[in-house]
Amino acid sequence: MINAIRGNCLSITDNSLVVLSHSGIEFFIECSLQTANKYRALSSEERKNVRVFTVLNHREDAMTLFGFYDEKERLINVKSNNIII
Repeated sequence: MINAIRGNCLSITDNSLVVLSHSGIEFFIECSLQTANKYRALSSEERKNVRVFTVLNHREDAMTLFGFYDEKERLINVKSNNIII
């Protein structure tokens, strides 16, 4: 499992983030509007070093990385959606 990704938040939409990790890999991370708004509220300086907690959903036809603002938000979503981490 990918526990979290730390890096520069390059873009934010209503349901996704793009984060450039310190190792140079860009990650497309799906998220809720609530999570996106929390990252939007950060200053441009704070966005240069964000930490996004993640859950990787691996299905036969897709691998989707879901992002959360903090561990509590991730735990609530994992429990409510019966995702095993």
